[in-house]
Amino acid sequence: MKRSFLIIGIIFIVTLAVIFGFRASADAVAVVIGVLLGVAASIPTTLLLVYVLARQPNRLDRTTQAMPPQPPVFVINASDKPQSYSLPALPAPYPPAENGRKWTVIGDSETEL
Repeated sequence: MKRSFLIIGIIFIVTLAVIFGFRASADAVAVVIGVLLGVAASIPTTLLLVYVLARQPNRLDRTTQAMPPQPPVFVINASDKPQSYSLPALPAPYPPAENGRKWTVIGDSETEL
């Protein structure tokens, strides 16, 4: 039963791949092939990385046993008055313009607004 589902699934996937290959452009087929080969190339690297990391002894256990316990830390305030943190004062705004601005409308007679 399981074998027949596997064979039917493989036939279905191959049929879809053939239909996609005939209908898609050459660029789309190249992209799909590149993605599949990239994923296939990453599988051995991932397996090698898992193998190497699984063989190493657990470094966390070794470092926690070798380190002495930390001494307690005491914080003593210099005064009972709480410190207030405030933003620095903003600079004074620019003084207003003495004459104001004069606007000229292009295409209009010599009128100022």
